Amino acid sequence: MIKFPKSKKYLLMQQAYALKMSGNLDDGLSIIEDLIKSYSSEYEFMNNKAYWHLFKYQENKKKGITDEENKAKAIETVKELTEINPNVGNYFDSYGEILMRTGDYD
Repeated sequence: MIKFPKSKKYLLMQQAYALKMSGNLDDGLSIIEDLIKSYSSEYEFMNNKAYWHLFKYQENKKKGITDEENKAKAIETVKELTEINPNVGNYFDSYGEILMRTGDYD
């Protein structure tokens, strides 16, 4: 049996993932940005935002489109997240993964 999310925020996050899977990254990102506004102290949504910008960057790259804007937003968002939460290793892991996937490392 599939468990149904117990709160609206998790249901909305599932909707964002469904939109991502259908190729609608913009509407998924919009949901995440609304979640950040509504639940500003729950930083996992900020981590999701960074990944959504990464996904948009990667999709555009596959199409041969240079997308420095989404690349920069992904890196800036996750960097800010590590500054706000310096004791959460998961966010540093996300930071490293985003740098690796964008090729923005030395």
